[in-house]
Amino acid sequence: MYCHLCYHPLYKGKPNWCTYSDYLNKKLNIPKNINTVLAADKMTEHFIEVVTNDAQVYLDTSPPNQIQDNQGALPLFILKLIQQKHYARRAWQNQRHPVAKKNVEQAY
Repeated sequence: MYCHLCYHPLYKGKPNWCTYSDYLNKKLNIPKNINTVLAADKMTEHFIEVVTNDAQVYLDTSPPNQIQDNQGALPLFILKLIQQKHYARRAWQNQRHPVAKKNVEQAY
């Protein structure tokens, strides 16, 4: 019975919390009193359906990925170089290995 409540990520990335909370406030109707087990099961199904649909709404209205669709910002190869520089610096900060230090110096 636990299998339908397992954690499955609905979408990848950061959610737009304003859109998410507005949608939930509009669509989620939970009464103050739930008297029977059947009513509790129906409300649970309603909650899961609303949250799942909200994930679909977020996917349809989410802004495009800025690295893949950067109109007028920086070229993609420059963004990749910056990302490599960040990875090299992080490796140096974590390891303090001479090879990592050399990679950081080459990235700048």
